[in-house]
Amino acid sequence: ATTVESFFAGATQLETTVNGLGERAGNTNLCEVACVLQNCSVEVPLRLEEIYESALLMAEWSRVPLPEKAPLVGADVISHRSGIHQDGTVKTKGQGKGAYRAFDLTLIGREEGDRLGFTSQSGKTAVFEILHGAGLPITLEEAARLQPALKKLSEAHGELSEAEIVKVYEERIFNAPGPLRFLDMTADHGAEQFTFHFEHQGREQRQSARATGPIEACTQMLHALGIEFHLVEYRQQAMDAEHAEAAAYALSEIVLRGGREGAATGPLVIGRGKDTDTVKANVKAIFNGVNLLLTQAS
Repeated sequence: ATTVESFFAGATQLETTVNGLGERAGNTNLCEVACVLQNCSVEVPLRLEEIYESALLMAEWSRVPLPEKAPLVGADVISHRSGIHQDGTVKTKGQGKGAYRAFDLTLIGREEGDRLGFTSQSGKTAVFEILHGAGLPITLEEAARLQPALKKLSEAHGELSEAEIVKVYEERIFNAPGPLRFLDMTADHGAEQFTFHFEHQGREQRQSARATGPIEACTQMLHALGIEFHLVEYRQQAMDAEHAEAAAYALSEIVLRGGREGAATGPLVIGRGKDTDTVKANVKAIFNGVNLLLTQAS
């Protein structure tokens, strides 16, 4: 601040060093002074777009690492860990300097985008953005449902990694808690008969139903148990190996509404299923969706 103020007071030469290295107490940082002056509409005779790369090279050559919280070039400059900051970052994404910086970091050659880290202070926005960035299907409503469990985990273990967040997602989205638990199924396509092996309220059961397909058969079987719902929408996609720990998974998304066909006022939920077998992914999605409906009703 003193160096910058001295310029405006008439100084014609400013003594600075790259990364502030030099004497034991350090020196004024070239990067910081140059960027402040540039931001004050002062023409700076430097190639500012090379500042970030120069800072990294100096850290490597001098063996003095950049502090995480170093202004402009530190790792934490692009990291956001509290809910309100993360929400502001997401809402101003694509607007150059974003919500919390005085200028766009591309000015100094820093191209990477903002990074959201999940901590006990994070909210549903961080959950949504992190999982969406990991290639997983997620809605804001599902993110809000996951946030309390992730917050509790973070309170015990600190900032969560993407892998830890994905693990909680899989446990709670692909295995939604409730009275039903899918175990297995078999299909006799010639007889158009499907047999479902599952647990209902802790009791293991096998129930069969005849239908033209597994979704219709599963729906009929659950209706026979006295569970009222109907299918509103169905989507399916492949899950890429990078995020699934296997060659390929089928991902099913089934939107269900509480109440029989034609009811327009029941609760609406999204059930998701994941399996290497497409048919089982569909049935798992129905079971998970029904668990959500039953949990809401209770």
